[in-house]
Amino acid sequence: MKSERRNRGAIGQAVTDTAPVSLNQLMTARKKPKNTSDARWRMELARRRDPVRFALAGVAVR
Repeated sequence: MKSERRNRGAIGQAVTDTAPVSLNQLMTARKKPKNTSDARWRMELARRRDPVRFALAGVAVR
């Protein structure tokens, strides 16, 4: 019985560790969240440094 609980806890922790980070959590984090790639974190830091450039990234230029 105890081993079953331990296994469930380990499985639950593994799922939590590999769950994707939400955009809101990523945008408000002060340190790189667990399970976030280095490249994605650098992109987020660049967005914070130059928010106007990233806000205009989706706007078509004519």
